[in-house]
Order: sequence, then C-alpha cells, then structure tokens
Amino acid sequence: MIFEAGFAMARFPKSTILVRFDRTTRLFSDIGGVFLLDLSNDFEARQDVVRRLRTCGLDADNSGTAWQSAEAGGGDFTPAQ
Repeated sequence: MIFEAGFAMARFPKSTILVRFDRTTRLFSDIGGVFLLDLSNDFEARQDVVRRLRTCGLDADNSGTAWQSAEAGGGDFTPAQ
C-alpha cells in the first residue's frame, strides 16, 4: 500500500485528519489512533468531525440540522459493499 496522505502528514501534521468509513479497513502501525476518525452516520461521529476540524483551527459550521444525519441531507457515510 502506498500512503497517499504522506505529504499532508509531513507538511501539516497538526491539521491533517484521516477519515475511515469502514472499521474493517486495516491500518498500518504508524497511523493508528492519533489522526484517524471513524466516520459513520451516527450523530456522535458527525460531532467528532466538527470537533476535530475546530481543533485544527478551522471554522466548522454546525448551525442548522442538515449536517446531523443522512436523512437531513448531511451525506450518507454507509460503507460501500
């Protein structure tokens, strides 16, 4: 496997967020935990993305309700089959 996000991790280590859509995806040892978000359709997972974006210094807009669920228009993060 080639680590495609290597440049971002090297250049912007504190503001690079990796997102995993399927928890069955194997990770290599150097990346586990610190920079990884497990994204799903759960409200808590969506809140975690907002928190991490803000931690990176971004102004994540969580006003309104559209971002809170796939049904509300916030995107469907169901892993592909």
